[in-house]
Amino acid sequence: MPAKSGAFVVSYKLISGDSALVEEWGRGTSHETETVFHPDHAELLLTHYCAQGNQPRLRVAELTPDTVVFRFVDVTNRLPDQSLLVERRLRFAGDDLEDTETYRAPDGKNETTTSRFTRVTTVAP
Repeated sequence: MPAKSGAFVVSYKLISGDSALVEEWGRGTSHETETVFHPDHAELLLTHYCAQGNQPRLRVAELTPDTVVFRFVDVTNRLPDQSLLVERRLRFAGDDLEDTETYRAPDGKNETTTSRFTRVTTVAP
Protein backbone atom coordinates (compact mmCIF):
# COMPACT_ATOMS: atom_id res chain seq x y z
CA MET A 1 0.00 0.00 0.00
CA PRO A 2 1.49 3.39 -0.95
CA ALA A 3 2.15 5.87 1.82
CA LYS A 4 -0.20 8.81 2.21
CA SER A 5 1.42 12.20 2.00
CA GLY A 6 0.37 15.81 1.98
CA ALA A 7 -0.84 18.33 4.50
CA PHE A 8 -2.50 17.00 7.62
CA VAL A 9 -2.68 19.31 10.59
CA VAL A 10 -2.06 18.22 14.15
CA SER A 11 -2.05 21.02 16.70
CA TYR A 12 -0.95 21.28 20.31
CA LYS A 13 -1.78 23.61 23.19
CA LEU A 14 -1.07 23.73 26.90
CA ILE A 15 -4.03 23.88 29.30
CA SER A 16 -4.71 23.64 33.03
CA GLY A 17 -1.93 25.91 34.25
CA ASP A 18 0.44 24.41 31.65
CA SER A 19 0.15 21.00 33.34
CA ALA A 20 -1.51 19.20 30.41
CA LEU A 21 -0.88 19.15 26.67
CA VAL A 22 -3.82 18.79 24.27
CA GLU A 23 -3.18 17.27 20.85
CA GLU A 24 -5.89 17.80 18.23
CA TRP A 25 -6.17 15.66 15.06
CA GLY A 26 -8.52 16.24 12.14
CA ARG A 27 -10.24 19.37 13.42
CA GLY A 28 -13.63 19.87 11.78
CA THR A 29 -13.78 16.35 10.32
CA SER A 30 -15.94 13.40 11.31
CA HIS A 31 -12.78 11.73 12.67
CA GLU A 32 -11.69 14.58 14.94
CA THR A 33 -9.90 13.36 18.05
CA GLU A 34 -8.09 14.83 21.01
CA THR A 35 -5.43 13.32 23.17
CA VAL A 36 -4.49 14.87 26.49
CA PHE A 37 -1.03 14.17 27.88
CA HIS A 38 -1.11 14.72 31.64
CA PRO A 39 0.85 13.93 34.80
CA ASP A 40 -0.22 11.49 37.46
CA HIS A 41 2.20 12.45 40.23
CA ALA A 42 5.61 11.20 39.00
CA GLU A 43 4.17 9.39 35.96
CA LEU A 44 2.92 10.59 32.57
CA LEU A 45 -0.31 9.36 31.03
CA LEU A 46 -2.35 10.11 27.98
CA THR A 47 -6.10 9.95 27.57
CA HIS A 48 -7.21 9.54 23.96
CA TYR A 49 -10.70 10.82 23.11
CA CYS A 50 -11.29 8.55 20.12
CA ALA A 51 -13.67 9.31 17.24
CA GLN A 52 -15.31 5.95 18.05
CA GLY A 53 -16.45 7.42 21.38
CA ASN A 54 -14.19 5.46 23.74
CA GLN A 55 -11.39 6.87 25.91
CA PRO A 56 -8.33 4.66 26.40
CA ARG A 57 -5.67 5.69 28.91
CA LEU A 58 -2.03 4.81 28.36
CA ARG A 59 0.98 5.26 30.66
CA VAL A 60 4.65 5.76 29.78
CA ALA A 61 6.26 2.32 29.64
CA GLU A 62 9.57 3.17 27.93
CA LEU A 63 11.54 6.40 27.76
CA THR A 64 14.76 7.21 25.89
CA PRO A 65 16.23 10.58 24.91
CA ASP A 66 14.30 10.58 21.61
CA THR A 67 11.38 8.15 22.14
CA VAL A 68 8.40 7.85 24.48
CA VAL A 69 6.30 4.67 24.47
CA PHE A 70 2.86 4.67 26.08
CA ARG A 71 1.03 1.38 26.77
CA PHE A 72 -2.57 0.58 27.64
CA VAL A 73 -3.86 0.99 31.20
CA ASP A 74 -7.65 1.00 30.87
CA VAL A 75 -10.54 2.32 28.78
CA THR A 76 -13.93 3.91 29.37
CA ASN A 77 -17.05 3.83 27.21
CA ARG A 78 -15.83 1.06 24.89
CA LEU A 79 -18.36 -1.04 23.02
CA PRO A 80 -17.51 -4.67 22.15
CA ASP A 81 -17.28 -3.94 18.40
CA GLN A 82 -14.79 -1.06 18.74
CA SER A 83 -11.05 -1.03 18.22
CA LEU A 84 -8.86 0.16 21.04
CA LEU A 85 -5.61 2.16 21.18
CA VAL A 86 -3.13 -0.07 23.07
CA GLU A 87 0.26 1.50 22.29
CA ARG A 88 1.59 4.82 21.08
CA ARG A 89 5.25 5.42 20.27
CA LEU A 90 6.49 8.98 19.72
CA ARG A 91 9.97 9.46 18.26
CA PHE A 92 11.40 12.97 18.06
CA ALA A 93 14.19 14.15 15.74
CA GLY A 94 14.57 17.92 15.61
CA ASP A 95 11.40 19.31 14.02
CA ASP A 96 10.24 15.85 12.94
CA LEU A 97 7.87 13.55 14.82
CA GLU A 98 7.26 9.88 14.03
CA ASP A 99 4.02 8.72 15.63
CA THR A 100 3.31 4.97 15.66
CA GLU A 101 -0.09 3.86 16.96
CA THR A 102 -1.23 0.31 17.58
CA TYR A 103 -4.94 -0.45 17.77
CA ARG A 104 -6.40 -3.78 18.86
CA ALA A 105 -9.44 -4.89 16.87
CA PRO A 106 -12.40 -6.62 18.54
CA ASP A 107 -11.03 -9.96 17.25
CA GLY A 108 -7.76 -9.37 19.15
CA LYS A 109 -5.59 -8.60 16.11
CA ASN A 110 -3.32 -5.56 16.24
CA GLU A 111 -3.03 -2.97 13.47
CA THR A 112 -0.11 -0.54 13.54
CA THR A 113 0.22 2.67 11.54
CA THR A 114 3.02 5.22 11.49
CA SER A 115 2.62 8.90 10.65
CA ARG A 116 5.49 11.31 10.11
CA PHE A 117 5.11 15.00 10.80
CA THR A 118 7.29 18.09 10.45
CA ARG A 119 6.77 21.12 12.68
CA VAL A 120 5.38 24.20 10.96
CA THR A 121 5.05 27.31 13.07
CA THR A 122 1.89 29.31 12.47
CA VAL A 123 0.95 32.68 13.81
CA ALA A 124 -2.53 33.02 15.29
CA PRO A 125 -4.64 35.76 13.63
